Amino acid sequence: MAKNPTPKKKPVASSKVKKAPATLNDEIATLLGLASDAPLLKFPQRKSAAKLYELAVLAEILLTYRAVGGLVQLQQPTKGAANTFAGSPASADKTKYAWFALGSLQDPTEIWAEAWVSVQFSGLSAMIAHEQGVHVSAVSAKNSLHEIDLVLLSPNGTRYPSFDQIYAGVTVKHVSILQKESVREALGFRRELGYLMRGSEYSVCEWLQPNVPSNPPSPLFLVSSAPKFASYLGHVDQLGIYPRYMKFPL
Repeated sequence: MAKNPTPKKKPVASSKVKKAPATLNDEIATLLGLASDAPLLKFPQRKSAAKLYELAVLAEILLTYRAVGGLVQLQQPTKGAANTFAGSPASADKTKYAWFALGSLQDPTEIWAEAWVSVQFSGLSAMIAHEQGVHVSAVSAKNSLHEIDLVLLSPNGTRYPSFDQIYAGVTVKHVSILQKESVREALGFRRELGYLMRGSEYSVCEWLQPNVPSNPPSPLFLVSSAPKFASYLGHVDQLGIYPRYMKFPL
């Protein structure tokens, strides 16, 4: 009699609802503060481990920018509570959410990019539909938007930026095993962020990724706490998707 096959280990995803311990919240708030010279940064309420992982990845991006001589400044919402980062599909609304301004040490008033959390953007498909004259009733504004975990935007971007206002995007997965569906999701983001090019274009974010085979040349990073997904590297990077492993908790 044939033996029953050994059941596959199911991936464990971090809860997006359950609040993480206060100590972990404080650790990530401190890390973000260090990345932006923000004094005594505290979150208005405790966040989940999944959201904290996103913010930890953001902090690493900001620290990388500072390491090449950039200036990072925390910008507070004008109406909402201080240090309120979007926790669900949102917009780049400066009256509600905190964000980071990326600029130059030589001229702190000159901002070349903005770093946001959980922003929805309008993709390439929506632009093509508009150019082809698809009737507005057939192109739902809501369905044309796609939430991306972390994004670097043009300072001239709108609340719901278009794909050509995105300098770099990051999709974040705090899981024990990275499933192929996460890679397929990243491939969908890649398609909505621009046209695939046979040759590489010079990236605006050369300090993150110097060349990207896309027009516009905005790199897309797939960052996960799952340690065993390096096999995707060398495949999807040919399309402008760059897998990265980042341990969490740090």
